[in-house]
Amino acid sequence: AKELQLPKHFHLINIRDRMAYEAELVWSKEGECGINYKKRISLCSMDDPALGYLSRLWLAKIGM
Repeated sequence: AKELQLPKHFHLINIRDRMAYEAELVWSKEGECGINYKKRISLCSMDDPALGYLSRLWLAKIGM
């Protein structure tokens, strides 16, 4: 199995629920991984300009 490569800290976008999650990689082995969700972020009401790219990615995926 190919080893999964993720950074230690990243954001995961849930397109359907319009949410993003600040995530931390806890473990990775044989193509599987464990993730700890640190923070939940609403993409509809986000007010942090530093995270604006998450909203832009979400909007691009839903075709807006």
